[in-house]
Amino acid sequence: MVSPEDYAVDVADTVAFLEGRSEDLIRKKVRDMEQASSMLEFEKAARSRDQIEMLRKISEQQYVSGKKGNVDVIAVELKKGVACVQVFMIRQGNSLGNRSFFPKLPDGHCSSADVLEAFIGQYYAGHEVPADVLLSEPVDNVVVMEQMLGLRRSGKVKVSHSLRGERARWMQMASANARAALESTLSSKANMQQRYESLQKELGLDFLPTRLECFDISHTQGEATVASCVVFNAEGPLSSDYRRFNISNITPGDDYAAMEQALTRRYKRLSEGEAPMPDILFIDGGKGQLTQARNVLAELQVTGVVLVGVAKGEGRKPGLETLFVDNDRVGVNLETHSP
Repeated sequence: MVSPEDYAVDVADTVAFLEGRSEDLIRKKVRDMEQASSMLEFEKAARSRDQIEMLRKISEQQYVSGKKGNVDVIAVELKKGVACVQVFMIRQGNSLGNRSFFPKLPDGHCSSADVLEAFIGQYYAGHEVPADVLLSEPVDNVVVMEQMLGLRRSGKVKVSHSLRGERARWMQMASANARAALESTLSSKANMQQRYESLQKELGLDFLPTRLECFDISHTQGEATVASCVVFNAEGPLSSDYRRFNISNITPGDDYAAMEQALTRRYKRLSEGEAPMPDILFIDGGKGQLTQARNVLAELQVTGVVLVGVAKGEGRKPGLETLFVDNDRVGVNLETHSP
């Protein structure tokens, strides 16, 4: 049920959007997201984040320039040791959309201009160089940058910072998008931090976990067996480290054998340095699969990984799981409101 106050806010936001004040609305939603995150209201922050993303996409689709040149608009935002670079691409007067990048920052002090200079050198090593590059920050050695980009383009390139009129509006949009994307990332990191702290408390750990792996066995087409490994780090899901294992040479339906095979393959590779060991390994299947995992890791001489078996609740409904930690006989039932 929507409260009268929330309804009034929605109406005001709709009017602002219809009047063409989408950038003002994006800035407002960013403030809403920051406030919700600071109050640990992560669901509310996530809603604001989704609204920001929708507004950004609509704003880009609506934009068409009267000029036919090729331009990249590059804005950077820096906060709490995290940088977001937004690249807004215009080709022949039409917006081709935008992309957000989160470059890894070096240790020590790093200015927005430093981030831009390093990013531009890397970005244009693999992307088309337009005739005009607009920057949100002044950088040193603009002439050298123009010469470097000109060589890659095989033509003249103009790098500009002081902008007016239409180009200034482009930069306002790119900067607003960069701020929104950065706040979304920071909000997500804060959410994950809260979840890890809650997990530490619920499992009675004497350390704060920062890397998790979760294994699950599934069956496709009634016969083929597949094991899935999902990985999380301090910032959230780490999809680049996800793995799927096609299971072979086992009795159909033998999930214990499937788990043994998948864990053996995975942790043999981790022992050889393919990726860092997790702090916690979650096994879908409760006590039985937990025992299987313990035997595999002992065989491979893997130590220092906390094992947690996840037993599904009634009807396999989310939120009703029981967690079994290593050798504990009594399971842990999480509160329904637990993050």
